[in-house]
Amino acid sequence: MLHTSTAARALGLTDREYETLEHIDAGRTPAEAARAMGISLTTVRGYVAALHRKLNAGHTAALLRRAREAGLLGE
Repeated sequence: MLHTSTAARALGLTDREYETLEHIDAGRTPAEAARAMGISLTTVRGYVAALHRKLNAGHTAALLRRAREAGLLGE
């Protein structure tokens, strides 16, 4: 099981949201992330929506930028 970072916990991200964020950062599509995680595409889309809401990001580039600024992802 993946464990979120302290920064992720502080922002209220779940383990699965954090895992989804890592897949997005790796350039995977939601469908690819769903397959890799063994869950439905609908569930991944829900995680992505939660990430956008929790990080106050309107699109993927902003999501990744804010995640880096918060220390959730490496440079």
